[in-house]
Amino acid sequence: MRDKIKDIEYFNTFINEDLARVKKFSDKLENGEVKEDRILPVKSKVHDLKLGIMIAGYSKGDELTLLEEEYLDLLAEWEEVWEPEYYNKNLKMISLGILFQVDRAFVKKVKIC
Repeated sequence: MRDKIKDIEYFNTFINEDLARVKKFSDKLENGEVKEDRILPVKSKVHDLKLGIMIAGYSKGDELTLLEEEYLDLLAEWEEVWEPEYYNKNLKMISLGILFQVDRAFVKKVKIC
């Protein structure tokens, strides 16, 4: 476990609650229950939740290979929800790209170069 302050139960509870939220929002998107003008904000929220889940998994001590796979999926989705003013989120995504030694081509997806 990387985080010594909180126990595994804390992280499992956090992850399970946010996974349920991801499912709820994703189901609404798939079923056409989201108004057209709210689709992008909902997709962005889903991305934020998935990022939080991945970071919680890292803090819990999950295998880096599994987290890298999750990151690559997030990176693919990020292109659609990327906003330049979300500094903290962008910094997290870049930092994780460095952690996982993602090819420099990922920087093009970041759109910061």
